[in-house]
Amino acid sequence: MVLFPLRLVVACSVFAAGLVAWFSAGVTDANRVALADVLKEISTADTLHLQVVRADRAADVYVRQPGRVRWEQSSTQYEIMDGSSFWRVDNGRVAESAPAAPRWLNDAGGVDLLGLLNLPATGPVRDQVLQPAGEHDYAGRRCRVYSRTLPQQALRLDVYTDLKTGRFVAMAAREPAAAVDAPPVTEVRLVALNPKLDEQQFAVSATLADRGVGKVTDVQGLVTLRPRVSDRWTLISRETPLEPGDWVRTTLRGAHAAKLTLSSGQQIIVGLGALLEVVDANQIRLTSGEVQIERTPTATGEFVLLGPGSERVAIADTGKKLFRVTTDDKLQPFPQTPLWLAGFEGTTANESLGSLIVNIDGRNEPLTVGEHRVTVDIRDQIARTTIEETFVNRTAARLEGQFHFPLPPDASISGFGMWIGNELVEADIVEKQRAREIYETILREKRDPGLLEWTGGNLFKARVFPIEPFSEKRIKITYTQVLPLRANRYRYSYGLRSELLQKFPLRELSLQVNVHSALPLKSVTSPTHTCRTQATPHSA
Repeated sequence: MVLFPLRLVVACSVFAAGLVAWFSAGVTDANRVALADVLKEISTADTLHLQVVRADRAADVYVRQPGRVRWEQSSTQYEIMDGSSFWRVDNGRVAESAPAAPRWLNDAGGVDLLGLLNLPATGPVRDQVLQPAGEHDYAGRRCRVYSRTLPQQALRLDVYTDLKTGRFVAMAAREPAAAVDAPPVTEVRLVALNPKLDEQQFAVSATLADRGVGKVTDVQGLVTLRPRVSDRWTLISRETPLEPGDWVRTTLRGAHAAKLTLSSGQQIIVGLGALLEVVDANQIRLTSGEVQIERTPTATGEFVLLGPGSERVAIADTGKKLFRVTTDDKLQPFPQTPLWLAGFEGTTANESLGSLIVNIDGRNEPLTVGEHRVTVDIRDQIARTTIEETFVNRTAARLEGQFHFPLPPDASISGFGMWIGNELVEADIVEKQRAREIYETILREKRDPGLLEWTGGNLFKARVFPIEPFSEKRIKITYTQVLPLRANRYRYSYGLRSELLQKFPLRELSLQVNVHSALPLKSVTSPTHTCRTQATPHSA
């Protein structure tokens, strides 16, 4: 996965998060503001929600008094601090740090925001009196600005308050000589004072610490996910991690479905107008639509399906079971396989890298993958992915095979071809019946076909002939997609899941991403893999 935020919106980092107050309290001069009094006011808030950035990475910070903080860079990457305990969660994996000095706690055990942000909790910073610095527009609001230079930190603190109400709007740290409207070094904005926060936002469960709640292992069509702490639905793809409280949604129109594999060994197929909450690894809530629940032999513990009301179904035996929510909001099992499920199971694939299936001695077997090379060209929000891979025929026979490749749900195919000797022959993409007719004609003429056939959902396939003995068949496929924009960042993901590679590792794997942007790039990072990165202002 590669992330590259743009400078279109100035990134902000937490400097003194959550300083919210009516500035009339404790102020002896109408033109001066005592920072200590501002901190005293905010410490009385039970909960806070702030938008911040640290080390140029955007984050949401949630505070619950006394002593609990959730620092969230994304729904799958966050940190939880509870008193002197600290946990870091990354895509379902959790690491607990040794008890640290409670820098973010005050004497009463509450969250001290200056201490949390590595600024002195007492002494010179807290004792500062901020001086008026004029009026400026900030985030579409007319604000009064108060400033104070902090010599020991080599920074100037600027506090923005609403001109009409006097309430805190934002806080920024700048170079001491910078103008008030200059881009800040660090910044924080208040989102909500005393918002309603779920206790689970500050919990680290044993299941999460072990293997995570689960992940999305297959997707057909358009399926969206909304984390518990978000109001936005986001398109999901394979390998999307699942956390407690995540909601998954499909629509009633079209072939849209997804398979969720939970860490407890349950497999859930969501489809046909479903709205489902992942409560934890052994419990889901179905509010509408239809699902299939399969307990695998490795499943642990009793699995519970909750309905829209107080209905509760416990599932302890292995096998597949189908449930739907009726029009009167009742949870109902049904025995027959619905059409959407038959279509989903017939058009999904388990190999993110693609597979080439051949018939050897009456058995359908996948050929092993030799090389897998990926080149990604991203221009602004459009990504073009080109894959070249080889499949190894280790037999003495000339083989005929069928190439399967699953596309990301938001991608469209733009090219397919295969090598005949040293020459690349580009393919045509046609409708299924026409593809079969052309293929049979080419086969009779003993020519190498190059036809790509859409089989429904996100799965494409092509017949491949001939595959010469003791040789490698090289195939090329290209697709394009529009990248999702979240928190001023474009994210690109490429799946590398393959059960076949557990037995036969790749001889060579390479993945190169080229980024070009009309707007200046702030950074290009990969939160999932170690990469070598080179960057200029508009490319990387």
